Amino acid sequence: MADIAVTVALFLVERVLSSLALKEWKNLHKNVRDGVENVKTSLKTMKAYLRDMEGNEGDSEVLRDRIQQVRDVAYFIEDFLDELMLHAPRRLHTHEIFNTVHGYFHDVKHWKTLHEMMPSKMEEIKGKISGIADLDSVRAGLKVTLSEEGGSSVLEHDHHIVEDDEILGFEEPREALIRQLTESRRLTISVVGPGGSGKTILVKNVYDSKEVKGHFDCHAWVRVSRSSFKINELVCSMLNQFCAATRGRRTSREGAHPMSELRNYLQRKRYVLVLDDVWSTEHWERIKNVLPDGSRGSKIIVTTRNTDVASSCVDRFVHTLKPLSRLEAWGLFCKKAFQTNDGKCPPELVEWAHKFVDICDGLPLAIVAVGGLLSKTQQFPNEWKKLHDSIGSEIETHSNLSIISRVLLPSYKDLPSNLRTCFLYLSIFPEDYSIKRARLIRLWVAEG
Repeated sequence: MADIAVTVALFLVERVLSSLALKEWKNLHKNVRDGVENVKTSLKTMKAYLRDMEGNEGDSEVLRDRIQQVRDVAYFIEDFLDELMLHAPRRLHTHEIFNTVHGYFHDVKHWKTLHEMMPSKMEEIKGKISGIADLDSVRAGLKVTLSEEGGSSVLEHDHHIVEDDEILGFEEPREALIRQLTESRRLTISVVGPGGSGKTILVKNVYDSKEVKGHFDCHAWVRVSRSSFKINELVCSMLNQFCAATRGRRTSREGAHPMSELRNYLQRKRYVLVLDDVWSTEHWERIKNVLPDGSRGSKIIVTTRNTDVASSCVDRFVHTLKPLSRLEAWGLFCKKAFQTNDGKCPPELVEWAHKFVDICDGLPLAIVAVGGLLSKTQQFPNEWKKLHDSIGSEIETHSNLSIISRVLLPSYKDLPSNLRTCFLYLSIFPEDYSIKRARLIRLWVAEG
């Protein structure tokens, strides 16, 4: 996957930049130091490029190839720095002044090696960097592409693979949310939980219910894009949906700002707004500031994976979604996996069915996806065993399971690049292996 390549390349570039930040480099001869500074400038450009790539790289062969080139150059520079330090005068390492004849000739010998080595190495590095192409131009082009591709996705609903009547285990939170929407004076309601926990499914069911639709004058649902957040597009989407809900039309004056238009339109209305998948408190604050107050009983529902976002909502009711209980997970799994058998699990498949339920860890989206796949698989223990043993690769290749990757991948991408590398390192351990903390830390340290 390209996003893993970005993580590794970015980690490597940052590691090389950290090496160049050491004060020992300032003691190098001017010519050597100038060469190292040029390398540092190029690395900073690479780092900026990789930062722009994070979360947006997709599966493009061209981008994957460019990331590999950046990584190769970073490895080459790292080897060069190791060699440079090997031949550097001893005082760079010890900070001592050698007044002995031995120390003097040692330094002279190594300065000579450095000056012979530097020109050819620097030319080689320069050639490799220029071979990647102009990264600044690529960054500019990438931003344009992302803005063109990302704009519409903010305004569209996700297609959910869970039917409205399949909110098993959500009965209590559903009733609580409806009460909060129709009775409470609180303006904001937050629904927080990990990816795949059913936040959007639950809120969509509540949002579409007769109790909620009949209680408010107008309603709107917007998905808040993490990678291409544009407040004006969000405001226009809200305005269009609010107007459609009241069968009205936008009657903005020429030159009127959409934010002012939105405030004016909602000023005397009781509205409900869903902000789906809000990732940062900054995004929440910017959206909140364009909305009128909720003095007429208006409500905002925020779904998020981030507890900081949930707790930052003033005058809030926070509902934390928990994984389904063992019994609830089993019931939902059987309903999806054994559709032709009235949701009843054949005795010979009970053992493997429980293993699949365990894999899903109480996440409704995962249970529905896996159960749906198994409903199309031959119902023999050996066939289910094969699928169980290859579930990792199946998630990547099978369309029924791609939803799992799509839902969980943003949580991985939200990690800082250094933590992503630590997380990926865990893949060297076998499944269900008990990892000793001290050993893991030593391995991380050994990797740099």
